[in-house]
Amino acid sequence: MRHKLVIYTAIIGGNYDFLHQPMIVEDNVDYICFVKKGSRFPSRNGVWEIREVDYENKDNTRIARYIKMHPHILFPDNEYSLWIDGNIQIATSDLYSIVDEKIDEGVLLSSMFHPHLDCCYDDAYVCMASHKDKIYRIVLQLLYLKFHGFPKNYGLYETNVFYRKHSSEKVIQFNNLWWHLLSNLSRRDQLGCTYSMWKIGIPMNYLLPKGLHARNSKIVNYYPHKDKAQVRVKQGKLRNTLYSWIKQIVGYRKNKE
Repeated sequence: MRHKLVIYTAIIGGNYDFLHQPMIVEDNVDYICFVKKGSRFPSRNGVWEIREVDYENKDNTRIARYIKMHPHILFPDNEYSLWIDGNIQIATSDLYSIVDEKIDEGVLLSSMFHPHLDCCYDDAYVCMASHKDKIYRIVLQLLYLKFHGFPKNYGLYETNVFYRKHSSEKVIQFNNLWWHLLSNLSRRDQLGCTYSMWKIGIPMNYLLPKGLHARNSKIVNYYPHKDKAQVRVKQGKLRNTLYSWIKQIVGYRKNKE
């Protein structure tokens, strides 16, 4: 790495053995893994420095999201950060080169294409069908986005690899809005990410070319979460009726503005 970078992740309420060591380690990079306050873990695990996060919540997901959304608080002496989910492993030096290029280009924020969707409205219905959050919270998020005029098919990240120039005032505003949405509406961070960028005025930017993402790229290894069973989505008449009703409430028509 030509630029100083902090790469960070979190293991919250999961198995510490799942912390993946980077296959390629670079100079000029700090590797930080956050754990819950009061966790009894050693100060290091391979290249990772282990730190306790100074934030508490009964919801482990929200603790992890706090860490993800607050690099400007966690790393005040750094300009640039790269978040990776706990199930992501750095596989090649190409990821470091890509981040160097983003820094040289003055990019404030960049992440991965979503593997299937380009619209957070579509993603919201998938989240409801797969029980990613309480339905009423996702509906409130949809109504919020619609009320504020957020366009459909704006673009969608899978935020498992997430670069930011977190010292930028715009990025700090983005982080704060993103966290505000997650704290008050749905805990699904993807549903508020691109809206927050749109609202603050940060353009969409992708780490990889279209068609490549964390699940099929060679620059990282993607490991499915081991502590989550595959969710079966029931397609019964009652559920279809429910989602149809919700779509009518928020005025959604697929692939139409």
